[in-house]
Amino acid sequence: MKDFCFKAIFLLSVSPFIYAADPQLNSSFKVQAKIENGCSIDNVEQKMDFGQYSALSKDKVIENIINSATSWNIRCTESLPVNISIDGGQNLDNNIRRMKNTSSSDYLSYKLYNSSSLTNEYVVGSTYLLPATTPTNHLANFQIYGVVDLGNNNESHTAGIYKDTVSIMISW
Repeated sequence: MKDFCFKAIFLLSVSPFIYAADPQLNSSFKVQAKIENGCSIDNVEQKMDFGQYSALSKDKVIENIINSATSWNIRCTESLPVNISIDGGQNLDNNIRRMKNTSSSDYLSYKLYNSSSLTNEYVVGSTYLLPATTPTNHLANFQIYGVVDLGNNNESHTAGIYKDTVSIMISW
């Protein structure tokens, strides 16, 4: 029995020297990456603040957000067809976007447009093709102009802070 154990130990202690006689083992592996066209966004939430007005104000208030390096910073692959859609917000009623008073059940309607001329409204459920990006400018070219007409229907508004949350979707 001692002899058997001795041989087993001897074989185990010799086995590393058997592999050491051939110190070169080769293998290979493949390296791969797939780059796809697409868009990226750096700053998710933006704020469109119409400011502070009297409850009796009849002003037409305009505010805007323009996609820039300091706002959303949405960048897309060069020449990629990109669409934008803007939902109706949390308080949509009969396809009218509304901000809700945070301390009452009152609402203040508003509209969103795609240019300062205020001629083309961002309609709920519609998509809009953006101009193609270029090799020198990958920034998606779009802006959102918001309008609140405080003189609408000649009614006064309940004092308070009015808010809504609107989602924007970029698709390609």
